[in-house]
Amino acid sequence: MTDHPPTIDPARHALFLDFDGTLAPIVARPEDARMPPQTRATLGALARRMDGAVAIVSGRALADLEPLLDGLDVALSGSHGHEIRMPGEETGEVPPLAEPLRAALGHLESLARSQNLRLEVKPGAITLHYRGMPHLEDMVRDEVRETAEAHAGLKPMHGNMVSEVVLDGVGKGAALRTFLSHAPFAGRRPVMIGDDVTDEDGFRAAHALGGFGIKIGVAETEAAFRLGDVPALADWLSALATRSPG
Repeated sequence: MTDHPPTIDPARHALFLDFDGTLAPIVARPEDARMPPQTRATLGALARRMDGAVAIVSGRALADLEPLLDGLDVALSGSHGHEIRMPGEETGEVPPLAEPLRAALGHLESLARSQNLRLEVKPGAITLHYRGMPHLEDMVRDEVRETAEAHAGLKPMHGNMVSEVVLDGVGKGAALRTFLSHAPFAGRRPVMIGDDVTDEDGFRAAHALGGFGIKIGVAETEAAFRLGDVPALADWLSALATRSPG
């Protein structure tokens, strides 16, 4: 794997970016995450330069993600690909909890109460956060895995201090494929950028679709390229936004 990613062509590539740990630093409480104002301005400039082929692809629900973007109008995917919003679309009503997840909710609510975990219910996922309690990781992951296995149509997904029960068939790779079947993304080469295990699915899809992945941080990855941290990505994006054509 080559560390530093190449310069991309704004006319031929599409950008897909995770939010937490990628555009915004990881913080103790997810609701406190903030994207630096300069990064927001850079993304807006890139979206204009790339004719709108920029998307934020997050595990967060769109109702949780949108307020953190300060009005930035780019394509969005939430709940690991379960929710999709194209550029310029109006924000609709929050979708209800997907039916396969309803049967799993009661057990995970009880687990969260008993272990003082933060439970997050999204349209396409039920999430248990154990940030600050790393000793609970094995127990939480086992419970989430067993819960998913006990209910048809669900699968477990694990990330940085978080475990989720999600719908089968969703993921960041699925989100990339959905975007790439519509303008302004169709016909472009995807570049997926993220920091967590949940982004690996997006890296694999980007590679399979003629593009590549960029991993933020030092963890093992299937991405072809790497940047060290959130500020390093901000610098790379800024250089892309300001580079002279040609």
